Amino acid sequence: MKRIYLLVFTICISLAGMPNLEADHVDLGANLGLIGSYDTPGSSFGMAISGNYAYIADGDYGMAIINIEDPSNPALIERYSTSGFSSDIAILGNYAYVADRQNGLIIINIEDPNNPYEHGWNDRNLVREYTNSLAISGNYAYVAYGNNGLLIMNIEEPENPDVIGVYETGDYVYDVAISGNYAYVADYNSGLTIMNIEEPGNATKLGSYSPYGSGITLGVSISGNYAYLSMGDPGVIIVNIEDPTNPTYYDYYDTDGTAYSVTISGNYTYIADYYGGVVILYGVDSAWPGESLAGIYDTAGYVCSITISGHYVYIADGNRGLIILSLDTDKDGWADSIDAFPRNSQEYKDSDGDGVGDNSDPLPNNSLIQTSGQIGVGIVGLVVLSSLTVFSGLSIYGNFIVVNKIAGRRDILMKRMDYSKSLGINVEKLEEIMERMESSKDEVEEKPLPTIGLPDPGEGILVDEVVDAESESSKDEAMVAEDSVEENVDYSTWSDEELADAGWTATQIVDLRNGVPESESSKDEN
Repeated sequence: MKRIYLLVFTICISLAGMPNLEADHVDLGANLGLIGSYDTPGSSFGMAISGNYAYIADGDYGMAIINIEDPSNPALIERYSTSGFSSDIAILGNYAYVADRQNGLIIINIEDPNNPYEHGWNDRNLVREYTNSLAISGNYAYVAYGNNGLLIMNIEEPENPDVIGVYETGDYVYDVAISGNYAYVADYNSGLTIMNIEEPGNATKLGSYSPYGSGITLGVSISGNYAYLSMGDPGVIIVNIEDPTNPTYYDYYDTDGTAYSVTISGNYTYIADYYGGVVILYGVDSAWPGESLAGIYDTAGYVCSITISGHYVYIADGNRGLIILSLDTDKDGWADSIDAFPRNSQEYKDSDGDGVGDNSDPLPNNSLIQTSGQIGVGIVGLVVLSSLTVFSGLSIYGNFIVVNKIAGRRDILMKRMDYSKSLGINVEKLEEIMERMESSKDEVEEKPLPTIGLPDPGEGILVDEVVDAESESSKDEAMVAEDSVEENVDYSTWSDEELADAGWTATQIVDLRNGVPESESSKDEN
């Protein structure tokens, strides 16, 4: 998700400027967002990265060791007091080399980051005067030694460092950078001084460049044939150093703050601009046109040095300690790796994990309700659910009505049964019909009630008609006596015994045999 990065190792300048060493990289670019930070108690001026640890030169609080394995949650491992003011730091192997302004160069064993200890000098006071920054190259440490010039020490044996030379530059040495056989010195009021260090014990001055106008040279960084001078308020000046004996002006960029150090990474130049934050420019080894500004990241503190390593930009901020930045695709200030919405500048956090950013989520801690649109969907869902509930209720009510109809019909049939019993009709047949009526209740559907076929009177019932439950149930019980016997029965085929069993009188039977119409028979009189 956020993997467009660079690989650079840099040791940066302090309040006075620190070296920035270029390394292999891929471009990270100008879109930087916060991924994590650790506010140290001191004033962070210098920094070096080694493995999973950031080593901070933390002013009056000495050296701080911070675990950065999880960049989003850097944690203090240990600190080591240098008894002075730590302004710069470099790492080589298992040793940290700290520039302390009161106590000179201090070498600390960091083989176990949880238990750092000073490696021990026979004469710690050997380099005791103002020491602002340093650079390591091979077995040598090059120390910006203030008014004394450039100090070179052999550190092949860290427990027994050896000073092999101090070279005056004619001014106050504030910072130093090494490239090949040359040492490039930020010489405060005098600008840039270039020294040949092919033989460290016999260093010689080759050339110099003095900028026009005001400004002091606080830092120097090298990239290819160009030296980048941090000039404080005037910004950054580029010097062509293709000919070390004759460095010449090439270009400049005036920042809004105070340029303290420069870090080169890929096609970008990162300027630690003190209160101006991190200023990022397009272009390296070429002139800076007016539109070269790529971006600015404001730390809300004061940026003293910048180190770029792997996927991250590490900032030593004098007010806020360690700040870690990384790629920020949507430019919302939050690095992609911690941004839940890396391509949406309006959102970065999703507290309830529902896929909706907190800024758009009316209930950011409730994963069930998300956005207003989703609330609308929720409302529609509730309406649908309510409709289904109502429909289900209506269906139940409908079944209730149908069952009531059957119950009404049952009451009618019960009355008819009683009437039939009074006429001597077969009761067993009636009970069979009632059982059929009872069982039909379990098969009720929301459709017209099925017709229940009733047997002929000879089988013990007088009725074969479909009853409308609602109308029939509302009729008076007297209607039962008015029910008529089906007219399509041929009673002439019945025997006298059968007719008698059915309640026929002798007169009626005689009339039937004589062909008297049933409507004229006296049967109804019974």
